[in-house]
Amino acid sequence: MKAGLFRCLLLVSLSFSFSAVAGSLSQYLPDVEPREPGLICPGTSIVFSCGNRRCDTGLGETVETCPEDCVSAKVESYNRQTMCRKVQHVYRPTTVSAAQDAIREAVQNSQRIKVVGQAHSASDTICTYGVVVSTENLRQIIGIETYEGQETVLLEAGVKLHELTEWLHERDRSIGFALMGFNGVSIAGAVATGSHGSSPKHDAIISSKVVAMEVIGPDGELREYSKASTDPNTWKAMTASLGLLGMTARMRLAVEPQFNLDVEVSYHDEATLFEQDGVFNQVADCDWGQLNWFPGNGTFMRSCGRITDKPAEAGAHNSLLQPNVTAAELPAAKLTMQLAACDRNYAKKVEKTRLDLFRTQPPFKKNHPLFGTSQNVHEAIGPSHRMQSSYLTAVQDGLFQMDWEIVVPVSRVDEAMRAVKTHLNSHNISVPLIGVFIRFAQARSDSLLAHTVTGGEFGEGETVVFIEIPIFMPSAFPPAENAWYQYPYQEFTRLLVEDFGGRAHWGKNRGWVFDLQNDQGKYGDLKTRFIGVVEQFDPFGVFANDFGRQLGVNWPRYDESFADFYFPQTPAQPCGCPSTYEPVCERNTEQTLTNRCLATCETGIISDQLLDGQCSDYRFVDWGLWKQAWKKGLLKMSWRQ
Repeated sequence: MKAGLFRCLLLVSLSFSFSAVAGSLSQYLPDVEPREPGLICPGTSIVFSCGNRRCDTGLGETVETCPEDCVSAKVESYNRQTMCRKVQHVYRPTTVSAAQDAIREAVQNSQRIKVVGQAHSASDTICTYGVVVSTENLRQIIGIETYEGQETVLLEAGVKLHELTEWLHERDRSIGFALMGFNGVSIAGAVATGSHGSSPKHDAIISSKVVAMEVIGPDGELREYSKASTDPNTWKAMTASLGLLGMTARMRLAVEPQFNLDVEVSYHDEATLFEQDGVFNQVADCDWGQLNWFPGNGTFMRSCGRITDKPAEAGAHNSLLQPNVTAAELPAAKLTMQLAACDRNYAKKVEKTRLDLFRTQPPFKKNHPLFGTSQNVHEAIGPSHRMQSSYLTAVQDGLFQMDWEIVVPVSRVDEAMRAVKTHLNSHNISVPLIGVFIRFAQARSDSLLAHTVTGGEFGEGETVVFIEIPIFMPSAFPPAENAWYQYPYQEFTRLLVEDFGGRAHWGKNRGWVFDLQNDQGKYGDLKTRFIGVVEQFDPFGVFANDFGRQLGVNWPRYDESFADFYFPQTPAQPCGCPSTYEPVCERNTEQTLTNRCLATCETGIISDQLLDGQCSDYRFVDWGLWKQAWKKGLLKMSWRQ
C-alpha cells in the first residue's frame, strides 16, 4: 500500500461518522454488554507502539491494553493473540535423537509435553502447562525415494512449506494442490491440524499426502507408522493428530511431477455469488481457485488457475499476503485499521480503498519483459507452488489479526452464503484486510479429525467450501467495546456451525467454537474413535493439554506417575558426582542451567532442575567438574560462592 493511500485515509478519518448498528449479545460473551465506541476511538494513543515487543508503560501499555508486548510467554501464536504463559521450558533440538533426549528428560521429570512448529495456530492447541519441544530446527529434507510403491519425499517435521516446495521444484516435483495460502507453516503442524489448499477438482488436504511417519512416543522411542502397514483407525488418527499422538519427527509425503499454472484475476459484482450454485460456479472450471469477497462494497475478486503446458514466466508468484507496504508505512496502516475498528462506516471506505488497490495491484507478480522489474499483473504463468501460496509480509508482525474459518459442504453453501450476507449487512460489516476468503477442497476419509473428513453432511468426494474472515485486532479496546467489535464475527462463526453443518478449522477460531461443534456432534463416531486411539497410545497423557481435554479426551492413567512407568530403573541423581562426569551446562535462549551435578545442594536444589541464570552463577561441587567446564568456556572469572 502506498504512503499516499494512508495519508488519504487519515484525512477521511477526520470526518468519519460513527454507525449506530449494534446487536444483541451472543451467548459467548455472556458477561459484557456491547458498547459502540464513542467519539474518541480507544487505543489510538498506543496503536503505534503496541507490537514493538517492548512494554512501553510510559505510553500507557499494560497487560490489559497491550498483552502482545507486556505479557511474558515462552510460546505465542503467530498472530500473538494466544500467549502460553504456563510453559515451563522450551527445547529446540537440532536432531531427531536430540528430540528423543528432550522427551525422555521431560518424562523423567514428570513434565507433560507439547510439540510446536511455527505456531501458526490462533487456538490454544499450542499451549501446555509442561514443556514445549519445538521442531523449528528440524529442517532437513532427506530425499526422494520410492516407498511402499509410491514416490515420496522424506523430510523432518520442522521443514517449512516454502522450503519443501522450492526443494521439490528443483527436482521437477511437487505436492500438487495441498498447499496452504501462507507458505511459512511447518509441514508437520499443517498435517496435525488438517490444513488445506484450494482446488475444486484436485486433492487439496495435506493430511491425505502423508504416506508414512516416524513418531517419538511417550517413552522417547522412535517408531515408524505407514498407511500400508498401520491399522486404518490408528493411521487416520495420526494424519490429523492435533499434537496428541506423540512427536512427529519425520514424515514421507507423496509427490508428483511439477506443473505450471496459468492464473487470471478478475472482479465481479457480488450478485453472481448468490445465484443458484453461484459460489461453486466461479471456480468450477479452475484447477486452483479462490475468491476474495468484499461485502461492504458488493464486489469479489476471483483468482482462477489452470494447469498449462506453457512455460513459466520469470518472477511469477502469488503475492496476496505481501502488500506493497513498507515498515515506515506500518504505523499509518495500523492507525487506519484501528479507526476502522471503531467506525463501521469508515471501515467500508477502507475496504473500498483496499479493493481499489487490488484492482490496480492484483495479488500476482511477474517480471517486466523489458526492464526485469517485478510488477503486479492480472495474469501470470508460474510453477504450481509459487502461484498457489504466498510469503507473508515482513512488516506484519506488529499488525495483529485473527482468523475465523468454517468449512461447509457445497450442498449447503448457497443458503449459507445468503445467511452470511444478511448477517454482515445487518451489522454494516466490511472486511478490509483481504475480504472474506473463500476456498475449496473435497471431503475425504483419509483422517478422523481433519475438518474436511467424510461424515455427517460431508459426503465422500463432495466439494467443501471454506469461508474465512480474517479480521484486524484493535489495541486497548475496553471489554464492552471489544464485545461490540467481536460480536458480528463470532455470530458469523456460530451461524455456520449451528445452521449449515459447518466445522471449524482446528488451527483458527477460538475455544468456544470447538465446544459448540462438540455439542453439535459434528464428528460423530469419528471423534470417539480418535479419542480411543489417543487413550491407547498415551494412557498417562504425556502429550495432554487443555485443548485435548476440551475435545473430550480422558487419559485413563492421567493421575499416575508416568516417569516411574516409562523409566523405572532411572535412579535419582546424587547432588555430587565424580569428576569424570561430563558437565551438562547449557546456555539456551532462556539462559537456564541443567543442574546435573553442576550446582551445590546448599539451597535444596534437586537433580535435573532447571535453574535461572548463567552457568557462571553457580559453583561446581568438585574441582574436576569445574576444570572441565572452564575448558569448555562455560565459566567466567568469578562465580557465586
